[in-house]
Amino acid sequence: MRGWYRWLLGIVIVAGLLAAVMHLGEWRNFAALTRRMQPAWLVAAILLQASTYLSLALSWRAVL
Repeated sequence: MRGWYRWLLGIVIVAGLLAAVMHLGEWRNFAALTRRMQPAWLVAAILLQASTYLSLALSWRAVL
């Protein structure tokens, strides 16, 4: 049984390293996107997201 745990630990470590490397690539893509960002679209997205939460809260208020 002890050898099985070592294999499992090795697989988990390799998976963690792969996830970290892949996540680093996402950060680079995110940085590239922020350089090309248009603030008007960001404000519009934030307002739409906030209106979604507001309408959901008002709906639950009416129900409860």
